[in-house]
Amino acid sequence: MCLGGRCFYPDAAVASNDSGIVPDTGFPDATMSVDLGMQIPDAGQVAFCAPQGSDCVAARECGLENPAPTNCEFCPADNWALCYSGQCSEPDILESEDIHEVSFTARGTFVPQLKSLVGIVLARQTTGEAQLSCDEIYDSSLSLKNTCLNVLTTRPIPISQVAETFSFVFSRFPSEQEVLLMIYGFDTVKPGPVPISVTCTPHTVGRPGVGRVRLQGQPMRSL
Repeated sequence: MCLGGRCFYPDAAVASNDSGIVPDTGFPDATMSVDLGMQIPDAGQVAFCAPQGSDCVAARECGLENPAPTNCEFCPADNWALCYSGQCSEPDILESEDIHEVSFTARGTFVPQLKSLVGIVLARQTTGEAQLSCDEIYDSSLSLKNTCLNVLTTRPIPISQVAETFSFVFSRFPSEQEVLLMIYGFDTVKPGPVPISVTCTPHTVGRPGVGRVRLQGQPMRSL
């Protein structure tokens, strides 16, 4: 896969912790993980995956993996110990009061079909050297079950009432990271394998104790 003139070599397919959603005003609570695959790129190309022989090639090799929710086909497991450039990292976890709330609008023919959402926090850096953006999320070129991804948290939430404006709340995930806050929409109460919509918000996560963070996300797009 080539992004912005640089080529990466992913291989497989990602995952979760505390989050919540209510139309317009709610403040419930979000998490995520992976499978294995990597290749070594030619000289001059950015490695999507960490090369063989590294201290880690997947985040699950760096610490305890949080299991994926059993009521969500789309959701993988998540990891609080991460793998960057083939090296393990164990950042501090945000406090329970360090809530990150993403507000977003949802307009289009897909909106009446929405029955559940899945919130995912994904580190922008892969286990190799690649940097991800929302472009890969919106064009569906990135498989969230690739073990070369660092998934910080994910969790499915049912929608009790469809509206044009939603708030999704993430909490308790690794701090001081460059991340993508992604929210996927599904047309079933129990999220299946394929979402029908998504919104993505890049963000730099602060230290534990940062408190409540309110973010304005991009409008949800149909997939």
